[in-house]
Amino acid sequence: MSTDEMEETDASERTRWLWFGVALTIIYAAYTILILALLRVDQSIALVVVVGGSVAFGLAIMIYVLYFR
Repeated sequence: MSTDEMEETDASERTRWLWFGVALTIIYAAYTILILALLRVDQSIALVVVVGGSVAFGLAIMIYVLYFR
């Protein structure tokens, strides 16, 4: 593999991580809006969604990065 091919692969990998971060940012923003809406309805439901969603998102991100990337 030449140096140019290695740099191209490295740039491609960085672009993939960039889009992964952008996707996470969009998901997190939607999640925050959901929590704010739930806080207006019922605080106990919002608390359950916050804790459950945070654990689920954390596990999903960890599994994706470790096993699928």
